[in-house]
Amino acid sequence: MKIASLVWFPVFPARFGGQKGIALFQEHLSLHFPITCICSSDNKPEAQMQLALAPILPRSKTQFINPVCWIKILRRLRREKADILLLEHPYHALVAVLAKKLYGLRIVLHQHNIEYLRFRQLKRWWWPLLKRLESLACRQSGLVFFKTEEDRRQALHDFGLDAKKTFILPYGIERKQRRPNSRGLLQQKHSLHPEEKIILFAGTLDYEPNAEAVEKIYSELAPRLRQSGHNYRILVCGRNRFTQFHYLNQLHHPQVLLVGEVEDIDLYFEGADVFINPVSGGGGIQTKILDALAHHLPVACFTHMLSGLDASTCPGKLFPAQPNDWNDFALKLEQALSQPPLPTPESFFHYYGWEKIAADAFVRIRELGIGN
Repeated sequence: MKIASLVWFPVFPARFGGQKGIALFQEHLSLHFPITCICSSDNKPEAQMQLALAPILPRSKTQFINPVCWIKILRRLRREKADILLLEHPYHALVAVLAKKLYGLRIVLHQHNIEYLRFRQLKRWWWPLLKRLESLACRQSGLVFFKTEEDRRQALHDFGLDAKKTFILPYGIERKQRRPNSRGLLQQKHSLHPEEKIILFAGTLDYEPNAEAVEKIYSELAPRLRQSGHNYRILVCGRNRFTQFHYLNQLHHPQVLLVGEVEDIDLYFEGADVFINPVSGGGGIQTKILDALAHHLPVACFTHMLSGLDASTCPGKLFPAQPNDWNDFALKLEQALSQPPLPTPESFFHYYGWEKIAADAFVRIRELGIGN
């Protein structure tokens, strides 16, 4: 069996959580199936890539409804003679249905969130149209992978899916090893005192839920920690390319350092004492929490941000606070800071390792091919 995948935005090379969730999944899956990724022109091949890239799509969201793009995709699918069309997100549902009718391709949908719910929460006027498109993608797919059981149940209710064609495929992680000098490098880079505890928050800051979280770090969390007498510094890392979010650069607190986008985010995970996720909105599993756990960091967050994460795989690493209770958040963070450093258990790396995830996906996709 041969797979052609559709990716509408840049994921190669992968730097952020959402990009890694696609790039690493497809790279590991390509060890089981030949894969050609039909993607936007801003994707670049990396050294020793197993899968093939076909960066023929424009760098625009209009590609979803552009017949010229559809023709490009259909021609490439015919050339590849693929058996399976793997959709990363439901946005290309229309051309996927055309390919199914013209070439008899079977569709596999890799859901990363329930997309319409995320944009409804963000108050985008077009979320009802997205819901219809997402419903079409789910119903036309022979196999739908979800990140969480909560998302799977929501889709069964909203889209009327057959439960037998839905499966949980968690977000994967890579095993990380701390470099012995990472903390010293971080202290030197930002003039941090050796006795200061390093608290890290990392995410795309030009995304509304993350931007709101940064505001709360300055206005709610940092003042409470200062009152507690802790010697600490909060480092905030992440991309901020959109003008409407540049107001974050004007925020100030003596214990908070807005670092911005960095080349080596692993250095910050390796050198930190604890990771915080003060996000209270958005949807889907919080990939930043999984990345922190992969770097052996304890995590303080709100309870509802652990949706989809199997806490039994990482006992002693999570410090959840009641939603929007900043006194409780500060208390849980203090607890995380006071515990001795503990490695993340092996059970976590087994459950969330890409090797296992890709192997599980291989079995399901192979069964889909055999069954048709």
